[in-house]
Amino acid sequence: MRYALLLSALFVGSLWAADDKTVHVHEYGPYFEKNTSGLKGASSHLVIADQKKFNSLFGTGFTTGKKPTLLPKDVFEKHLVAAVIKRGDQTYTYKVDKATIKGEVVTISYTATGKGGGGSVKFSSPLVITIPRAHVKSVEFVEDGKKVATVKVEKE
Repeated sequence: MRYALLLSALFVGSLWAADDKTVHVHEYGPYFEKNTSGLKGASSHLVIADQKKFNSLFGTGFTTGKKPTLLPKDVFEKHLVAAVIKRGDQTYTYKVDKATIKGEVVTISYTATGKGGGGSVKFSSPLVITIPRAHVKSVEFVEDGKKVATVKVEKE
């Protein structure tokens, strides 16, 4: 009887471990993509593990209005930055619908909404969020219900 209970507990525990767990993410910005980032294409999906790399890609600036929510100085000690940049003739706003972790993979599901467009002006619109660093080997980006990229976490 004891063995049956132990096996039942192990089975239930393994099912629980296989479930996706919610990951709490925080959004920061507004940030802009630097002209010197070297990134190209209609979109980029990034996982950044250190401040130096982040600073080479993004800047921030504001003159009036609401003060931006910038990354804390020690953010990379316990977090990674996951970022999406969409480029084109319109600006984009993002809404993170959910973030989950299963095993060593974080999945970020978000909605991207374009506004404007049709002109000759080109925009880049970043989404910058933090996710917990511990045990994460890769990040999947799911935009508007479709998986658009999987990015491995680079070793430091």
